[in-house]
Amino acid sequence: MSNNQWAYDLGQVIYSIVKKKAAEQLSSKYPNLYITNEDRSTQEPSFPTIYVKELAPVEIGQTLDGQSINGVRETIQIEVTSNKSRSDVRKVMAVVIDIMKNMRFQGTLLPEPQSDGEIYRSVARLSRVVGALDTL
Repeated sequence: MSNNQWAYDLGQVIYSIVKKKAAEQLSSKYPNLYITNEDRSTQEPSFPTIYVKELAPVEIGQTLDGQSINGVRETIQIEVTSNKSRSDVRKVMAVVIDIMKNMRFQGTLLPEPQSDGEIYRSVARLSRVVGALDTL
């Protein structure tokens, strides 16, 4: 029997890497930085916020017996929000995208800052093929 757990854990592993590295690089400038992979929260909003969302991964590179997951096309959506400025959103997003690029992800939707008047928001999607033996 094959161990496919790596594929099921991949989104959480990526989130953990992004959270650790982003906090190291940004928390001194943004002491209220909030990084999450949860789509809902009951706590008071904290800005800037980085939301790391795993989109539905797709299995690739199946074996003939179909028992092992050999590779996954992984897509991660990053959303950055701030109640201060568009500039903060761009700076935070640039750091997160650099972290993703260091893991060899490539942009499929590059960030486009938006605003509803009170909240500034930017969304990016990054994707790559991850093999069973790859190191992020």
